[in-house]
Amino acid sequence: MEAENRPLLITLLCVALGGAAVMNIVGIIYAFYNFPSFIRIGWTIPLVLAGMVSIYALWKMKKWGVYLFFASYFLDKATLFLFPPENMTQLAQPWMIIVVPLIFCAIIFPYWKRFD
Repeated sequence: MEAENRPLLITLLCVALGGAAVMNIVGIIYAFYNFPSFIRIGWTIPLVLAGMVSIYALWKMKKWGVYLFFASYFLDKATLFLFPPENMTQLAQPWMIIVVPLIFCAIIFPYWKRFD
């Protein structure tokens, strides 16, 4: 699907998720040097890569990108609970973990029929 057919909200979502993925990569590097948790990093790197692939698929308006986003997002959050890093603020406010998928759904589902 060409860029002129992609809704503006989907484009903005992809840009925001891309920025979050870059920040996540920086967080992995920071975590590796400050408190190496090889189990957490070993899970996070493939999940971040899967998230980046899902962002590309969303950019191309592919339904499998939505499924991959949810799978990688919820697996990443599950690793936060299984292997919590020190000073993790997301665990202090677990309701924040639900906000991202709700916003994602609110943006994606009105355009669901336009996805391939």
